[in-house]
Amino acid sequence: MITIKQFLAISYFIFLSFTSESQTLNVKYKICNGCCNDTQCSDTGPISNFSYQSEDNYKSQQVSSDFAPRPRGSSNYDWHGGIDLSSGGSDSDKGDLVLAIEGGTIVRLGGTYFKYIVVGGDHYFGYGHIFSSALLVGNDFQRSGNVVFKKRSDNPNQFAIIFLDESPVRAIGLGGTVEWDDGTTVHSYNVTNTVSYNEPVTSTGDSQEAPGGGAGDVDAHLHLFLFANSSINFSDGFTKNPLEVLTYPGAEYSAETEFTEKFDQEPSSFMTRMKMMNQTGAGNYSKVQDANLVVFSISPTGQSVPPNRIESKTHGYISLGGRLGESNEGTPYPSHIVKKTGKGGISQTGIDPHAYRQNPWDDYYYSDFYTRTHLDNTAGNNILLAGIPKKARYEDGKYNIIPYLKNIRGIGQFMPDAEKEIEIDNFFPYIEGVNV
Repeated sequence: MITIKQFLAISYFIFLSFTSESQTLNVKYKICNGCCNDTQCSDTGPISNFSYQSEDNYKSQQVSSDFAPRPRGSSNYDWHGGIDLSSGGSDSDKGDLVLAIEGGTIVRLGGTYFKYIVVGGDHYFGYGHIFSSALLVGNDFQRSGNVVFKKRSDNPNQFAIIFLDESPVRAIGLGGTVEWDDGTTVHSYNVTNTVSYNEPVTSTGDSQEAPGGGAGDVDAHLHLFLFANSSINFSDGFTKNPLEVLTYPGAEYSAETEFTEKFDQEPSSFMTRMKMMNQTGAGNYSKVQDANLVVFSISPTGQSVPPNRIESKTHGYISLGGRLGESNEGTPYPSHIVKKTGKGGISQTGIDPHAYRQNPWDDYYYSDFYTRTHLDNTAGNNILLAGIPKKARYEDGKYNIIPYLKNIRGIGQFMPDAEKEIEIDNFFPYIEGVNV
């Protein structure tokens, strides 16, 4: 018979066997020579002013923000619906050419301040924060190195991206025509709505929702989105984690659990810290954080049965909702975690994020565990409490709390190092019945 300890150890080994040793992602770019340095950017002059280095892959150390919550702003909490990639510090990578991850059809291109392009092929990738938040020069164009973001000549409400140093010059968008004045001649180009794998698709930038940033200035970088389908929605909770369909070096995790006891009619709280192993500090990690689901499981101490998910006022799990085509794992849960007020803590189920800003871990709180939960209680409704032990879902006794982690690829593991034994003691001795 396999004991719980052996079961957990086997699942942990299986999870680690799927990790990658490579430190690169299959997202490629070319550094722009002459576009920017740490103090200023140049976007004027002949195309000979700018050149591009050989293509390279973004590395795990160049991931500056992961998918889902991150520490930011006055509330120290902000939902981030993609991953951020940056080849250099500050604005030094502004103007880098980004190469298409997949070939496909351009389904969206635009933005008055925040600028982006979405390409639909096998998947729908969005490339965001391209160019800058400034209004178009002469209400007509922006230039970044030898790449131009410009209104189309046949429809000024639509845009095109022009690659000036390609031969022949290439313009991409949703079709139509676009003109470019090189100072000597006004050229007209047909705009194609397709892009091939590994072709330049845009350039990195720092565009945001409003001039000056609105939410605070950001350094130049590529924000990579993934969408479920052609119904493009940038709202928090609708975008997916692009790591699911990329190759990347996934993190290994260790964990620890704390339990705050509040018996009787008050909810108790668990906190599990999911820590990336062999990583330190606020970033520059050699592996990428890729958690998507954390489940709080429970099992009676000493019984050789697989642990089950806690069911109390809410379901005992937290989902970042990053996976495509999934119900639970493709929808953020609880739903409030995508809000500015969604930060997890001892009184609210959710996540207290640290990774990529402070420390190489995130803290997952499940703060809706009523130890007197009734057998007939339905998660998501007002809590129904038991009055006697036999009506309680968790009778008095000792239990092991065992966190379970599943990454964005759908590979899961129990966390044996975070197993926590608790004792539930809600009920006084009582007389169940009298036989005469």
